[in-house]
Amino acid sequence: MRKANAKVFFGATSNITSCGLREVVCYMAKNKYFDVYVTPGGGIEEDIIKCFKPTKLGCFKLDGKELRENGWNRIGNLVINNENYVYYEQFIVELLNELIDGYTPENPRIITPSEFISLLGKKINNENSVLYWCYKNNINVYCPAITDGSTGDIITFFNKRDCLKIDIVQDIYNINCECMNLKR
Repeated sequence: MRKANAKVFFGATSNITSCGLREVVCYMAKNKYFDVYVTPGGGIEEDIIKCFKPTKLGCFKLDGKELRENGWNRIGNLVINNENYVYYEQFIVELLNELIDGYTPENPRIITPSEFISLLGKKINNENSVLYWCYKNNINVYCPAITDGSTGDIITFFNKRDCLKIDIVQDIYNINCECMNLKR
């Protein structure tokens, strides 16, 4: 497909990012193996969260309650420090504040999920991040459900959310335009 100069869409479920294949996707983004990346909200969150502190190999049988009491979360057979989720919330709130600077509820900042995700990749500035390499290589990232999961909760409880509008419909149009005029 690369030799044929085809536009390559790569889609991955969030567990690809959270449970071990993130490095492969990161390599693919770094080396431009795809032109468009589509992933759910968990794929976005887990990529950023893994940039803060290392994820450790655990076991599927670990007791979730016991882990939680000791400051860890289990995702499959991996464990992540709870602090990563605190850092993620701080990271998102900081970006939201930057985005709405100068905007009001009467004149809100309108941004697509793909624009928001590109800014996440720019801001994380970490070569271990898929989103970083997508940002660096101008690979559009589409996430139809960016508000699903932690990101949606953070945006919902953001005290200035009236100054921000996330335009999902524009991204639907944009992803369709990615392939509408391509040669067969």
